[in-house]
Amino acid sequence: MSENILVFQTCFALATLWAIWHYGWSRFVLDMYRQKLFFIRDELFDIAARKEHGLTFDNPAYVDLRNSLHNSIRFAHQISFYHVWIGSFLGAFSGRLNQMRAYKSKAALRIEGIKDNGLKECLEGFLKRQRSAVGLYMALRSPLFLSCVIVGGLIAALTILVKRGIFVSLQVSLRALEEQIKVKELDPSARAVQFQTDALNQDDDPDLCPA
Repeated sequence: MSENILVFQTCFALATLWAIWHYGWSRFVLDMYRQKLFFIRDELFDIAARKEHGLTFDNPAYVDLRNSLHNSIRFAHQISFYHVWIGSFLGAFSGRLNQMRAYKSKAALRIEGIKDNGLKECLEGFLKRQRSAVGLYMALRSPLFLSCVIVGGLIAALTILVKRGIFVSLQVSLRALEEQIKVKELDPSARAVQFQTDALNQDDDPDLCPA
């Protein structure tokens, strides 16, 4: 009966964690990611509206970058760390991994061809912000990636503690204490001295002496 209860509790806990992750955390991260892209798109629109650096709405670089933001917002729910990992695995298996790494989006290629350095740096900044948002979104939405980050952080913390000698000093203290205990347990003379010391302490204690 107790085993059935344990199985039920385990299944219930796993189902609860899955529901929290799928309907809580994942949707929260998705909304946060889309809101970030909306904010970037609005800033880009304002710059084009003010014609800063000569950027206009009919500029091909603006059109491609805005379409890239639209696609990222539209297909955000289909982007995940697993897709990137599977794509990298298939690319390495087929021998096209280098081509995949060298791939550049249409917006990136269009921005690279801009001759105005001021406008080019401005649009490259938007492109970097978009890529950073995508990377953070995939990291926060991937339980595997978060687990790796947590485990890596714990290992790094333990490594720092070991280098500082905290664990080493603790181990030395524990070993010294264990050796003292072993000596007292194995050496009969030590036990005899301890017994005599306890007896003398009892004689010197007035509370233990008979009235």
